[in-house]
Amino acid sequence: MGAGGRNWQLLKQKFRVSACAGVDKSRIQDAERKEPEDDELSVRENEESGDEEDDDSSETQLTVLAGDLSLEAPVKENWSGTVTKEELGRSTWTFLHTLAAQFPIRPTKQQQKDVKELMAIISRLYPCKTCAEHFKEILKTNPPKAKSGLDLVQWMCQVHNLVNKSLGKPQFRCEQAELRWGTFNCDGACDLHSRP
Repeated sequence: MGAGGRNWQLLKQKFRVSACAGVDKSRIQDAERKEPEDDELSVRENEESGDEEDDDSSETQLTVLAGDLSLEAPVKENWSGTVTKEELGRSTWTFLHTLAAQFPIRPTKQQQKDVKELMAIISRLYPCKTCAEHFKEILKTNPPKAKSGLDLVQWMCQVHNLVNKSLGKPQFRCEQAELRWGTFNCDGACDLHSRP
């Protein structure tokens, strides 16, 4: 097996190939079923780099064109089935900041109520009971501000900073929160602004 074949195997082991929104899934399934021949892969790589084919090359650079295939994060090698408090926290904050960044500029009364309700639910059902209690205490003195998307983005940043401060972690600059969390783009399918 040449360098191209080894790298293709490594790529398949380390990453999952998944469909992006709007991509023909049959093309992805075909790509998953068919391992390219070494020569075919080498030709494609060399055409893109402009190099002549070198059979002694031990490194091969793979280029995946955007829109054809999506490479997700590497699969955890020693998956134990447990999630650490830190992993859960990071994932939760990513979700909450993304939600805030997508929150409508002029939310309805129901959307404002839903955000407040969601925060209350998180403070009651969060898997880390100590974290849930701490979040509940923060909500008592800092109730959610959801009169606008900007209000929610700023409130979320301030609350996250309160948590980080209590954990001895660095704080975010809230004036840059929109740059950090920005709008989430999944071809409009995840845009809360366009939802009824």
